Amino acid sequence: MLNIEELAKIYQKELQTPHLLELPDDFFEKIGKYLVALEREQKGAEGLKKELVQEQLRETALLLDLLYQARMVKAMIQLATGETPDTLIAKERNGFLEIKRVLGELHTFYERGVVEKKALMAPISTNRVLVIFQTDLKEKILGVDAKVYGPFKTGDVVNLPAPNAELLLRHGIVKKIKIGGEE
Repeated sequence: MLNIEELAKIYQKELQTPHLLELPDDFFEKIGKYLVALEREQKGAEGLKKELVQEQLRETALLLDLLYQARMVKAMIQLATGETPDTLIAKERNGFLEIKRVLGELHTFYERGVVEKKALMAPISTNRVLVIFQTDLKEKILGVDAKVYGPFKTGDVVNLPAPNAELLLRHGIVKKIKIGGEE
């Protein structure tokens, strides 16, 4: 049966290694038995002893959570780079294989989107249109140039990317300001 000291050592080792630490296959079973033993001890204890056991339960739960987080981050990094973590215990392995499958599907979806939708790779128009706002627009908008514009008040004059200006023109929110010989 594991105890809190051994769990703390495992957690420290996990933090010090770049890849996942190899845990025994019965890790969760052992830690579960330890937690059950602590809960039994807590029920039979009184006063200071009870409080100490409660604190030990809290600390064990915290260590388990920290160990889980460290392992998840390491495993996700490996999965994101196409590796399959090889030091997972059986219970972890099943979950991560499913995550890897889903990430693979997402990757295929993005690849297909880029290959099939050449428009996604088309250059963004750099044409700009000078407009005047006919009404307040309290919301910010994301321009096709990936810049945030707004909020706007009636009478504001703004030089917006053409696709964004055209959208606002169609809805009567802005009017185009013609400069010189523009039509």
